Amino acid sequence: MKIVYKWLTKDDYKNVVKTFGEVVEKYNVLKFGKNYYAYGAFYNDELIGFVSGGFRSLIAPLTDKEAYIFDIEVKKEYRRNGIGSKFVKLAEKWAKDNNAFQIGAWSDNESKEMILLAKKLKYSMCPAIMYDKHYLPKSLDELIVGYYYAKRLD
Repeated sequence: MKIVYKWLTKDDYKNVVKTFGEVVEKYNVLKFGKNYYAYGAFYNDELIGFVSGGFRSLIAPLTDKEAYIFDIEVKKEYRRNGIGSKFVKLAEKWAKDNNAFQIGAWSDNESKEMILLAKKLKYSMCPAIMYDKHYLPKSLDELIVGYYYAKRLD
């Protein structure tokens, strides 16, 4: 299977949304500009996956920048072919080339593929509870439990 990896542009946005759904728009995971990256995986010119991310600031007292993986998606029928690993390696390369201190990501604990991938690629893993401006739980029963991943790049 010959998979081609390409840098995504604004022209690819509608195709990504069409292929992977409204989550792309709802959580604003595909951004463009010098502080962001986005790669697509294509098989026979069909988009079968993407990774996106960008910089975010670490909290004080650190002033370093962290590259963050916003999202990794791979169509179910193409999983277990090394696409996720390749996406993470592309994200790490972008982060190193842009002088990031570390690269990080987050997933819920039901994303078993991501948990196993992060472990395989030697990311530190810390249990975490998800909340941000997109999701503020109304009760403790609505908390989303998962893992935060990080890898130093020096």
